[in-house]
Amino acid sequence: MQIFIHKNGQQLGPFPEAKVAEMLKAGQAAPNDPAWSEGMEKWHPLSTFAQFESFTAGPPPLPASAPALPALKKTEPLSTWSLVLGILSLVGCSFLAGIPAVICGHVSLGRIKRDPSLDGRGTAIAGLIPRIPSCSRPSPRMAGQPSLS
Repeated sequence: MQIFIHKNGQQLGPFPEAKVAEMLKAGQAAPNDPAWSEGMEKWHPLSTFAQFESFTAGPPPLPASAPALPALKKTEPLSTWSLVLGILSLVGCSFLAGIPAVICGHVSLGRIKRDPSLDGRGTAIAGLIPRIPSCSRPSPRMAGQPSLS
């Protein structure tokens, strides 16, 4: 059977079936290119020819919906405050920032424990660690001892 192909505004052919199969493999013809052979009333896509069905299979269809990405956790704001206040307490605002850093850290850890959708545990701990030793022992001035300066 001789087949004519319509591509890029031109009529190509006639080609034997084997040549059309080679053209499909090489990408010189596409399954949706109009084609005609003797006995047909009008042009039809190559994909409708039974002998070329294997070239038009294509990839399997995409799933109905892509798998959902895990939701991002919201950072507990008090854990961020704990870290900021903890850093401030190290650079000179000792008790003004140290005690609130510890309070914010503990409150945020409690909230994070109760609500699994919250994140920020590490941030809260990072705000607590530098302040716990200094808050647990009084400064020399608070203990009534003379200062070294």
